[in-house]
Amino acid sequence: RAVEAAVPGSRLAGLEHRLKGEDRYKEKVAAELYAKPDRPLADITDGLPDSLRYTFTLNPATYTADYRRSAGILNEMGYELKLVRNYWQNDQYKGINTRWIATGEQPVEIQFHTEESFAAKEFTHVAYERLRNPAASDTERQDLYEFQGEASDVLQVPENAGLIADYRKGSRE
Repeated sequence: RAVEAAVPGSRLAGLEHRLKGEDRYKEKVAAELYAKPDRPLADITDGLPDSLRYTFTLNPATYTADYRRSAGILNEMGYELKLVRNYWQNDQYKGINTRWIATGEQPVEIQFHTEESFAAKEFTHVAYERLRNPAASDTERQDLYEFQGEASDVLQVPENAGLIADYRKGSRE
């Protein structure tokens, strides 16, 4: 809420989804256990990056500056930036996804959208979920990718959004 108050035009969106659903959380833990069976369960559950997540919508005209200001405020509040992924040039999804460590070592994902890109994300969410399902046929997958692509194609990319670089703490990106 401090970011929302300090950045004019920003809005916390989708707060009802800030906690990952129980079934999806269990799926992610199970997948990690399968991939790394020797890893302690506490390490897996403590390290899931998006079990707690927030979304900000920003003004398209000031998006890049507002993103930087928001990230600066989070940093000042003690959040440690771990990852930035800029998806504004992606053909399936548009926005910025970030991962942080909040005080107390709590991982948190924070997404940055415009109202339009957030609406598109919500509109295509069922397709996104279905694409993760191994029971989806190749034909269905193709249709779902096309649907997501069509929804994404009409979105306006905020000016200078491409200047927000991908980042991973500890890498040389």
